[in-house]
Amino acid sequence: MTFSNGGGPGEHFRGKYSPSKPPVADAAQEPEPERPPVRAIPAEQPLPQAQPRLVPPAARQSEALAAPVPSPPKNALIAGIAVAGGMAILAAVISNRPAAQAPLSWQSSCGSPPVSGSSWWPVLGPAEAVETVRSRYCGDAYVTADGAVQVASFSSQADATAFAQRLAAASGYSFRVGQPRTP
Repeated sequence: MTFSNGGGPGEHFRGKYSPSKPPVADAAQEPEPERPPVRAIPAEQPLPQAQPRLVPPAARQSEALAAPVPSPPKNALIAGIAVAGGMAILAAVISNRPAAQAPLSWQSSCGSPPVSGSSWWPVLGPAEAVETVRSRYCGDAYVTADGAVQVASFSSQADATAFAQRLAAASGYSFRVGQPRTP
């Protein structure tokens, strides 16, 4: 691009050389140093090639172990933290649940071990279930004066309720927790 600044055609804005006007020698400029001649490589001679570096297998393994590990992207890191947090919450919720109970099997006596001075919650069911309960689950089950079968007694209402539910699921009969009794 040429600009008009009072100079002739082909002169750039700041008066620098352009191809249409030969350069003017400035007396204050130093002469250019001579350059060594450029040597051409004949076409018959191949260009020098870099030799492959031979590395013993043990050294390759140690180099691979010493190589820097790229850091994961930020989004992956955030997702990992979120998943780990969710797993921690899930583990806390699951740990507060009672452990899965083993299937009911026959025992000579069912219920809590004897504890003095506490209230006892009986597990009661229909009288017609007495033979099934005695032969498959609790050998000491009996029919009460009220006409219900008492299967077990527990020192905890929650334990009595849990056992009544398990026994009902296993036997097909309906069981419930009676009123607490203090001996």
